[in-house]
Amino acid sequence: MRGSGEWVGGFGKTVTLRPDLVIMDLSMPMMNGLDAAREINRAMPAVAIILFTVHGQFQKVALLLSAGISALVDKADPSMLLGVAHDLLERNAA
Repeated sequence: MRGSGEWVGGFGKTVTLRPDLVIMDLSMPMMNGLDAAREINRAMPAVAIILFTVHGQFQKVALLLSAGISALVDKADPSMLLGVAHDLLERNAA
């Protein structure tokens, strides 16, 4: 696992807690959200991942999908976050 102790610790907590949903930013210190999503997806392929970012018009959708990101929510419209999270959790529960 590459990255800082902060990322390694955060990843360890994610794997230990086994959440149904992870919300992360694209821009993070030490490791970007795409790389972090790939690591999470490798360890827990069933987890839903929301990229919550100021880069809401992210043009490379194929990169998001290949990283295992389930949805993109623009920080300019944070009211969408709860609805998207709810929809992903419902879809994964079915």
